[in-house]
Amino acid sequence: MTSHTKVYTLEEASQHNTRDDCWVVLDGKVYNVTEYLDEHPGGDDVLLNATGRDAIEDFEFVGHSKNARGLMQMYCIGELDKSSQVIPQQKVTTKKQTTELSQKSTEASFKYWVIPAAIISISVVAGLFYFPK
Repeated sequence: MTSHTKVYTLEEASQHNTRDDCWVVLDGKVYNVTEYLDEHPGGDDVLLNATGRDAIEDFEFVGHSKNARGLMQMYCIGELDKSSQVIPQQKVTTKKQTTELSQKSTEASFKYWVIPAAIISISVVAGLFYFPK
């Protein structure tokens, strides 16, 4: 950590938990993702639900790409003061919430992989019809 890196407490970071002001902590780094909420493939609620704790487990569970990890650096505003961390309360998730998160993940996967693959497949088939050997 350099001397000019801003250090935040978990309590301070957790106060930024609204759509107009959203900070997320991942692996000891603090990110201001307010401007990214509308762009997040999993929806803004995923990021809003990640406030108030280090959400690295959630981040890793989803399996973000190298591009997503690189994009994160744009939003990094500092580091978490390790001495201020408290053990967060366990959040109880209902089966419905888990299903909704799974559906959003599936929709994002569909949007980013299946649709382009279908377009490419259709283009290849169309090319075979229009340009026979």
